[in-house]
Amino acid sequence: MNTEANEPDSEIEISKSQRKRDADDIRDFAARLVQEKPQKLNKLPLSAEIRDAIANCPAQSTRGAYKRHIQYIGKLIRKTDDFEALKTLLDAPPVAKSNPHEALCNQLIESFSDHADTLRELYPAVSLQQARQLARAAQPISYAVENDPSEQEKSAAKKISKAKKSLQRLLSEAADQGI
Repeated sequence: MNTEANEPDSEIEISKSQRKRDADDIRDFAARLVQEKPQKLNKLPLSAEIRDAIANCPAQSTRGAYKRHIQYIGKLIRKTDDFEALKTLLDAPPVAKSNPHEALCNQLIESFSDHADTLRELYPAVSLQQARQLARAAQPISYAVENDPSEQEKSAAKKISKAKKSLQRLLSEAADQGI
């Protein structure tokens, strides 16, 4: 009697539909790679063969050639077995550069009078009057406008952002002078 037929398989077989969905995901990912900027592609751990294939991809106007080339790139990606790692790296948000003076800047915007002494201790070269003006300009403003509040809110948001950047620049310059 054949005992192998009675025992359940330890490996679960992947259905044909699931394999097709996986292939579609990889093909879509390959199309995204072709559309990405070279600076972002340089940050990904791609093999030289995949980089060459992406660089030599024809224009989308030649539909058949473009489709075949995307399938070829997908095939190369499947061979690497790093699809999930590459996808997470590509989808990861860019790392924001943090400003070391941002915390003090936010404190000054919230309440300048409470944190003016800290500012004076850390940056004695900073003009308190200029810092107060920038902090006041960076405070959120609420508008009750009936006509077009969205345009006025956009304008206010730009002014607030500009004032906050100016305050951070002022603190950075003072830190550079103090060193």
